[in-house]
Amino acid sequence: MAESKILKFPSEEETNVKRFLMFSPYLFAGDGTEQSTGKKIVFFMPNSFKFDYNVNYEESSMGAFASSGVTDLKNLSDNASKFLTKTREGLFGAGVEFLGAEKSLAEKARGKVVNENLEMAFKSVSLREFSYTFNCFPKSKKDSDTLRDIIKELRIRMYPDSSEEGILKYPDYFVIDFESGETGEDYYNPLVKGGNKGDEKTFSKNCFLTSMSVEYNNNNKASEFKDTHAPTNITIDLSFKEDTILTRKDFE
Repeated sequence: MAESKILKFPSEEETNVKRFLMFSPYLFAGDGTEQSTGKKIVFFMPNSFKFDYNVNYEESSMGAFASSGVTDLKNLSDNASKFLTKTREGLFGAGVEFLGAEKSLAEKARGKVVNENLEMAFKSVSLREFSYTFNCFPKSKKDSDTLRDIIKELRIRMYPDSSEEGILKYPDYFVIDFESGETGEDYYNPLVKGGNKGDEKTFSKNCFLTSMSVEYNNNNKASEFKDTHAPTNITIDLSFKEDTILTRKDFE
């Protein structure tokens, strides 16, 4: 019998669960080509999952320029020296130069400081991160063995390969999909406008597994199967980060 290319927990004969998340590993080629590798990992849909969306701004100071009525940012650099000189002379007098702490002390002595006139300047989009927690209770030797193989497979795909030349090859990346045992069933998809179902079942862009933790018998009971001594409870935490940023087009 050919070896299965799918590791699924729990197995269909052990549960009535109909909704799953499927983690499909691919070789990272760097040229955009897709080549599947390893085994697809299918887990039951967790009770909750969280997606964080972040964009980055920084506070930028217009300082004396804004207070002097300068609004043309394109020509701001041409007038920078003139406005800085004017502001400094207005505070401390002509020909006076201060740096660092001296400037702060001089401002305090005068009882006057330059209004920073802070504004928000957009800088970048953060790569989206998300995590899943799977609290697993295998009910059979088959499911117990599957969990062991899933943990091994995830570790293999998470870490880079090495060569004799001391070069590390890129780890594999994952595509995360929704799988349902009910054909045509509605489901929530955070990458589709409004969370509608649509034909696209991908929960994420290509992503890398950045963190993984495995805890055995976290219910404070040293419980194990009689024949194999495998734990009866395994909690697996997985953290992923997408390889490219999101833009408005991903949601329109």
